[in-house]
Amino acid sequence: MVEIVALAALVALAALALTFGVDSRPAFESHEHTLARRGITWDGVRPPATPAVRILTTPAPGEPYPTLRAIDAARGDVPPLAADPNAAELEPRARALTAEYWSEHVWMTGVVPHRAFERVAAALEQARAVPRDTATVLVMRETASARAPLAI
Repeated sequence: MVEIVALAALVALAALALTFGVDSRPAFESHEHTLARRGITWDGVRPPATPAVRILTTPAPGEPYPTLRAIDAARGDVPPLAADPNAAELEPRARALTAEYWSEHVWMTGVVPHRAFERVAAALEQARAVPRDTATVLVMRETASARAPLAI
């Protein structure tokens, strides 16, 4: 008799679970699922490596601005830094930036992480864009009352 009551209670519980038992979560999820969404892996498979830039040219000995020429060769179809009128000032800046952002293995392997290359190239472009010799030009215009200088 006790077994029949236990079985009836179990059947009633199953019927109630089908009627009222609704899980509000979209799916069952563990803490590992949350970590996996953040990029953590357990099976040893690494995510794809970051893109890299290859510096394939080695400047000839005695060639002016070797660092700028190596960067220009990897940049492609943009105005070369080595041909800039301020290249003599850009070369020491390029050497300082590459020493700061690139590893010393770059000069042996020719492989530069893409972000590091873009950071150095952007800093050199910014240094190139700053005019070295700035002058203030005053244009005089004559008005009915007086002459007023206009700075342009």
